[in-house]
Amino acid sequence: MTEATRIPEVGDVLHVLGPSIPWPIRRGVIGVCETRRRGDTLFVTDIVVEYFSQGGDNIFQHVGEEGAQLGWGAWPQGERASLPGSPERLAERHAAREVAWKIADPAERARRLREIDETIAPAPKTSKTLAKYGAQKSTFNRERQDGGVSE
Repeated sequence: MTEATRIPEVGDVLHVLGPSIPWPIRRGVIGVCETRRRGDTLFVTDIVVEYFSQGGDNIFQHVGEEGAQLGWGAWPQGERASLPGSPERLAERHAAREVAWKIADPAERARRLREIDETIAPAPKTSKTLAKYGAQKSTFNRERQDGGVSE
């Protein structure tokens, strides 16, 4: 059985690939789960195995597969956990830029700000076009002339 097809056991180490996952920490009538986020490293315990073994489709059956919520081992060193365009990535960008703006040397500050745009995330768009007025304006004028809504 390859690692991609085996089911995790007590003592295995996994990491979260999806946006978040409930991770059981206490069993009982009202069990307790923590929300674990993308990039978190998880340790499989007997409580975890019991929790994910109940019910139908076991999330453990898909560890390491394409589109899976969990991957094998700890989160890869140096890899960003946040997804491009996500609020978490924008927060990383904002925090890095705050530090960069404190650099006294203007050339070094500019270099660091460019580096942030290239490695973390480019500047988000500050505006968005919601309508194209050329076609809508002519339709609107025709409707006014006809005295009602055109079909």
